[in-house]
Amino acid sequence: MRVLNLIDTLGRGGAETLLMHLAEDARGLGVEVEVGVLAPPFTLAEGLEARGVKVYRRSASRLSVTAIPALAAWVRGLVHETSPDVVHAHLFHATMSVSGRVLWPRSVRTVASLHNLDYDSWRLSRAKMWLVKRLHRSALAHAVDRVVAVSDAVARHYEAQLQLSPATVIPNAVPYDALAGVAGDRARLAEVGLSPERLTVAAVGRLVHQKGHDRLLCALARLRDDGLDGQALIVGDGPERSALEALIERLQLEGYVALVPALPHPELMGLLASCDVFAMSSRFEGFGIALIEAMMLGLPPVVADISPLRELVEHGRYGRRVDASSAEALAAALGELFKTPEARRDLGERARTHAAERFSTQTVARQWHRLYQDLLET
Repeated sequence: MRVLNLIDTLGRGGAETLLMHLAEDARGLGVEVEVGVLAPPFTLAEGLEARGVKVYRRSASRLSVTAIPALAAWVRGLVHETSPDVVHAHLFHATMSVSGRVLWPRSVRTVASLHNLDYDSWRLSRAKMWLVKRLHRSALAHAVDRVVAVSDAVARHYEAQLQLSPATVIPNAVPYDALAGVAGDRARLAEVGLSPERLTVAAVGRLVHQKGHDRLLCALARLRDDGLDGQALIVGDGPERSALEALIERLQLEGYVALVPALPHPELMGLLASCDVFAMSSRFEGFGIALIEAMMLGLPPVVADISPLRELVEHGRYGRRVDASSAEALAAALGELFKTPEARRDLGERARTHAAERFSTQTVARQWHRLYQDLLET
């Protein structure tokens, strides 16, 4: 079975990382994986090629609604060149690029993956939003054989926004085997300006309003006021760095917070494994790959009580869910774990087992393999 994956870019986003993680396990199931990338950056392309995956890079860099005809033409040529059994589109422009499917060989089947709560995050004029929704719905309804969402929350989002039929849900995945041997080293905290002696809460995500890093900083300040000497590691890039630095200064948290730029994945995992608790205080999310990685490393999670994090963390069993808009509630959950090492270890081990069983690439790759087989048999 040959599957051509199409994706908007190959930066270090969740959809892009998922594609790289699944490629190796898919090959173990007899799936030949190839990838067509519509625009730069191509950051993860070398990692895919090192796994034996052929990557086709489109030279033009423009992704927009007006570029859809050019994208469809490029994909049409790629389909004729590679002769896939299945074309699997990830993200908006890749989905739109299959709109020229009528000109492909009739035997090729199509899948579109929905990864994010796009219509909650896009800031478009009313007219442009209407056009985008109309085009998107048309592509999903007429050019795609199967629509798959990474969570129930994402499925419901698109059902409401585009009036789609319910999507199949297959979660994101993380390679547990690659993380099982990652060991923490508190000395790594000193390398980013934190104390190896203090309890550390980690957060990973773009420095944008959606991710709620400001909420974590306010909770950390409350912990300090309550006499708990904790610190925070926040890893990511984005436009809110200056605002977060100003908030750190205003809350007098200098020396207690490290804002670390995005790191290569092995380095990031080693740093995460050196922390004590993981926090995700987002305002909204599509899934939460960083959360699953932290759970696989054995970090007990404290997360916002929002969809789809409710699907990932059962409160009290695999972590804590709180109203993250309340600094007091977030601080209370973090403080409980800071003060009770036994609860921290127990919750972390249960989180690790749960994440490994449900979200490993081996488990999720088998789900994708069954879906592809079903498509080809119908």
